[in-house]
Amino acid sequence: MDGDPRTRWASDFAARSGWLEVDLGEEKEISRVRLSEVEWPETREFAIEIKQGDMWKEVARGSTIDKEKELSFPPVKAQVVRLNVLKAEHAARLGVEKIPQLSCFR
Repeated sequence: MDGDPRTRWASDFAARSGWLEVDLGEEKEISRVRLSEVEWPETREFAIEIKQGDMWKEVARGSTIDKEKELSFPPVKAQVVRLNVLKAEHAARLGVEKIPQLSCFR
């Protein structure tokens, strides 16, 4: 992100998947995430993943996100967390306007 709330990441119009990665700065224990998809609720399938070495491990999965979705899972330690949109109704427009919030909690 460039720090400008008026900009967003956008995929090619034909894309129906994409991902948003968050680096927590250091390894932390997390057991839930909160997502928000306000402007264009087009996600149809997604996974929450954590990076372990060079591999991604799925810790939660869902269908729609809509205005607010909170997912809980068994506690894991992670520094990098990813929202992986596997299927979207229209082009994957992740970022400030599509997914304004991806929060990780204990």
